[in-house]
Amino acid sequence: LDMTNRFPLNEAGNFKDNKALSVCNEAGPGFKGYVLNTTNNKFKDKRVRQAMEKVIDRNALVKVALFGVGTPGRTALSPTSFAYDAELDKPQKPDIEGAKKLMAEAGMSKGFKFTLLTDTDPVSAQVAQQTQNMLKAINIEMVIEKQDFGTMLDRAKKGNYEAAGISWSGRVDPDGNIYDWLYTGSYMNYMRYSSTTMDKLLDEARMTVDNDKRKSLYKEIMALALEDSPYIYLYHENNVFGISNEVKGFVPNPDGMIRTVDMTKK
Repeated sequence: LDMTNRFPLNEAGNFKDNKALSVCNEAGPGFKGYVLNTTNNKFKDKRVRQAMEKVIDRNALVKVALFGVGTPGRTALSPTSFAYDAELDKPQKPDIEGAKKLMAEAGMSKGFKFTLLTDTDPVSAQVAQQTQNMLKAINIEMVIEKQDFGTMLDRAKKGNYEAAGISWSGRVDPDGNIYDWLYTGSYMNYMRYSSTTMDKLLDEARMTVDNDKRKSLYKEIMALALEDSPYIYLYHENNVFGISNEVKGFVPNPDGMIRTVDMTKK
């Protein structure tokens, strides 16, 4: 085997000095995280959503569940995007006291219990279990309910859920990672999130050609998404390739596809 794009995560760190095989490990364009049903009484107040966002240790999630092979992040855009903002995406140290204060302000200091729908993938289960422990710090009890992905997606579309682990493989242009998730009434807005300010920014970014201006607009968009937290971003999956050292000319692409046109083999 000369090349694979399905390299085991738990083996990615074991080939740093291997003479026969190299591992290419870079952030992909998508995101992993949780949608929160903002029409549900538990999640209507954005201070509750902010509190949940504040107590999650993204570095710990990636270290344990992904063997360190992932890019912890707080936004929809990864380092593969021209509009990526490293400062906004950078994981924050969990702020339990700040989160408790927000919960108190929202009248939720005693906490609550909710159910998270998640698929049956072992990594998803591990991430959910870690998140479950983190939320206990602010008296939130998260019940984990495993479902096949199709059923979970159907329930999310119908609004028949409280929270769910629904992620995105990512697109090259930032519009493809953000617009349909956060625009009022859009088909992937499972959160039922609605903000006239967000809609205006999304429309403006979609109609702007200049990339410097677009980058500035997407920074505003991502900052507002963090402020409102209808979706809690956790990390960007990495593309992990195993490549024989006899193969030359490989260039990793953000979409994870292998393009062989300029590749040669000794």
